[in-house]
Amino acid sequence: MNILKEYQMKSKRLADLFPPQEPELKGVISDNEVFAINRRDFIYSETSLTRELLGMYSSKGATFEMHSLLDLLQAYLFNIEEKRNINIYQVSPSLTLLSIFAYILTLKKSAAVCTYAPNKINDLQCRDDLAIEIFKEFKVSLKRSLIPKPTKNEVSIVLANASKESDVVAGVSIFAQATSGMFIIKGYGRLNSPNCSEAFLRENVHVHTNIVGFSVGFK
Repeated sequence: MNILKEYQMKSKRLADLFPPQEPELKGVISDNEVFAINRRDFIYSETSLTRELLGMYSSKGATFEMHSLLDLLQAYLFNIEEKRNINIYQVSPSLTLLSIFAYILTLKKSAAVCTYAPNKINDLQCRDDLAIEIFKEFKVSLKRSLIPKPTKNEVSIVLANASKESDVVAGVSIFAQATSGMFIIKGYGRLNSPNCSEAFLRENVHVHTNIVGFSVGFK
């Protein structure tokens, strides 16, 4: 086993690869895949709800990629006009944290919010009674039927995980029909993730992929 894989198994921070005698590093952002220095981390700031949400659902050990996704989703949803219809399309079961975060942030400001999860959702470990109650309400509101075509008046939040090619293709198809919204593909920037370029070209969908690993598109 090489040294990188060994440290990734033992530690959650690539920064731990540096020996203690090295000068103190400034502005370090690190998990077991990402290591950046001289950066200010707004994701852990007082303006972000990300850490509180992860704490509610016992997920504070989430990767920096998930932290970034939640923070980006918050920034986008906070700028949506009030009383818009919002539909959340959770294509992949593993993205329940993103779905429930979007649900919490839009429940009171939207005219109506609906979450479609035709491929089911993952269960979450709730920290307290409030988290349990919110998760129960979220599950009751879920629609497990086939995903309908987005309408002109709605904001569409499409969530897919690149661990499964069919989920990415389905997400591309949904987002292509949306007139307003956000498309998140978790893990799309990973080396062995499916390309799906034919689907993107066919539907004329464009996303930005960053070094953290996820891709995002806007309308």
